[in-house]
Amino acid sequence: MLQAIYQVICASFCVIVVISNILSAKMVTLPFLALSVPAGLITYPLTFLLSDLVTEIFGAKRAKLMVYIALVMNFYAHYLLFSILNLLPKAFLNHSGT
Repeated sequence: MLQAIYQVICASFCVIVVISNILSAKMVTLPFLALSVPAGLITYPLTFLLSDLVTEIFGAKRAKLMVYIALVMNFYAHYLLFSILNLLPKAFLNHSGT
């Protein structure tokens, strides 16, 4: 049961880290402060809570593994996004119509 909890926390941590990095490309204005911040700043603090939780319950070794997994997932997401965004689009309008 404890292993399943670790897996859920680890997966949540990885998703939040990757999504926060993607969201950081968008600047948003906080309505209560009139301050512009990257959108990822809103979700990223949850990673500190999850990493502290894993460190306290499962130990530093497992927390470090979770951070390394998130790092690899970030590189993988970057590679996929970079590759897909650099693909050439299909030229729908460049044919003669015959």
